Amino acid sequence: MAKFRDEVWSEHFGTYWIKGENGFEQMNISEDDLMAALMDDVASDKYVTRPCSEEEARQFIESKKRNVTWRIDLTHRPSRRPGQGRQPRQNHSIIYYKVVAQVLEVGDGVCLNEQFNGTVWLSIRANNGMSVERDWRDYQAIKNDLVSPDRQAIEIYPKESKLVDTVNVFHLWVLPEDIEIPVGYQYRDVDYTREDQRECLNAKEEK
Repeated sequence: MAKFRDEVWSEHFGTYWIKGENGFEQMNISEDDLMAALMDDVASDKYVTRPCSEEEARQFIESKKRNVTWRIDLTHRPSRRPGQGRQPRQNHSIIYYKVVAQVLEVGDGVCLNEQFNGTVWLSIRANNGMSVERDWRDYQAIKNDLVSPDRQAIEIYPKESKLVDTVNVFHLWVLPEDIEIPVGYQYRDVDYTREDQRECLNAKEEK
């Protein structure tokens, strides 16, 4: 199971991720009151799509307790980390990320196969959900910073029958260490010195 620290340095962003409250603490409600609400025909609408059984309500609360919230403010960044010589890459119009990380297990309503126990679900909001701008390099860094550079992550583009699209939140599913995605490049090839790459990065910095 992933272990989360209180503060994580990001070489990519040039500042620290700060850990906040877990998902249950952020709800500002007692456990007994939340249990009652989750099982109520009307009150449950605030939290879930249908009323829960007692067991489902307990699983919901436990999953919220396993959530870890991370925030990174890109408006006040040190030019470099003490003792580090590498200059962090300057970003663009995104000045704030909030990421909720949850380690999944069968029984939490999301993980459906024991092979995927330990998958880390990253829910990402840019500028408090007010921005839909995306930079793939940012998302790669988020995965590396908050979980591991040695684990693979996927995004899901679902069947229309399973589409969830209500707010500006993007999701990465970081697979367990022993699972390798059986398609895709099988080697590393990174070159930010190419002219087209430099033009792309410079354009973002000038926004």
